[in-house]
Amino acid sequence: MLSPRNVALALLAMPFVAALPSASSDVSGAADGLFSFESWAGALARGKPTLSVEEAIAAAGHLQDPSTVERSLEKRLRCNHLSKPPAWGPDAVECINYLARSGLTCRVETVVSMCIIGGAQIFASKVNTRQAYTESSCEHVARAAGAIMDSCYRSDDTVQGDHYAYGNGDMVVTLTSPQSLP
Repeated sequence: MLSPRNVALALLAMPFVAALPSASSDVSGAADGLFSFESWAGALARGKPTLSVEEAIAAAGHLQDPSTVERSLEKRLRCNHLSKPPAWGPDAVECINYLARSGLTCRVETVVSMCIIGGAQIFASKVNTRQAYTESSCEHVARAAGAIMDSCYRSDDTVQGDHYAYGNGDMVVTLTSPQSLP
């Protein structure tokens, strides 16, 4: 039986209980709580608890204003400018997931396909001709592909664009449909 005293104590405690942090942690990968594929890829690579591929696609929603996502090399990111068809977005997210979790080094001598899954391909090109090759962690390639997703993902679930690998101005990462490489 509830006494009036216990009910009163419970009512007084409710604002304090509501103010406690939740037991679930931010799994979006974004420091500000807004979802970003680029931050999600970084969190995957660091082994942090993150959203599944399906949850990441749902969190992106198509409603988020891309201008709210900050990136270091925004001016170099280009969308929908290639003569190739766009990639299927959910398959592109699967590729990002694969590359971010791989723990590998992605090396490019000229052009190389980093991932093909279904209707999506991530490939990288070396843009500095003075070097025999360039390399970055596959996490950096995944983060670049995530930045493309953040800015170029369309309401028809397709995406196409390119961006420099995170921290490497000699490697351009391209996200498009599977095609023969340039």
